[in-house]
Amino acid sequence: MPRTLLPVPIFEASQAAMIAACVQTEKKQVGLVQPISTLFEGQVLAPLFSTGCLGEIVEFGKTEENTLVVILKGICRFDTLEELAPANGCRQARVSYDSYPGDVLENVDFSMDRERLLRSLKSYLLNNDLHADWESLEKASNDQLLNVLSMACPFAVREKQALLESRNPQEQSQLMTALMEMAVLDNQMRKETCH
Repeated sequence: MPRTLLPVPIFEASQAAMIAACVQTEKKQVGLVQPISTLFEGQVLAPLFSTGCLGEIVEFGKTEENTLVVILKGICRFDTLEELAPANGCRQARVSYDSYPGDVLENVDFSMDRERLLRSLKSYLLNNDLHADWESLEKASNDQLLNVLSMACPFAVREKQALLESRNPQEQSQLMTALMEMAVLDNQMRKETCH
């Protein structure tokens, strides 16, 4: 997500080669796009969603398990217009940033139903046996709150993609609130069915 830091573990040699090539460029930027599914039998390249996010490599290092980790700072979301032939083992695409003009603004301010979102988040975390630093969440701007929760909450891949594709912060906050409320209701219905 734009203006947010994302740690990305690098497991494959092709990913490491892509990062090595990227850090040698002036801007140190790479586009991230989620695969539609991790199950792509017999296909050389996994099918990808059409919307991703451009990120700048701001740090990299190794974990205690000797896994390479790259820290990306989100810059701007993009829509893939055309996938090009791979180069140097990396997938290439022609993209457009036109649908997300607000992503490049540094001080994003907007209104949302923050009280409902935080109330939904408390129920969602409780239902998933998760914990949060409430002091930090309450101090965070609306923009920081939405971006961090979009990445940190254990939503399904398609749900995370829907959050990424939200056209504006109000749409994103409404969708996030709805996803958390539906997950809580679904969990409650399962418990009632079992009793």
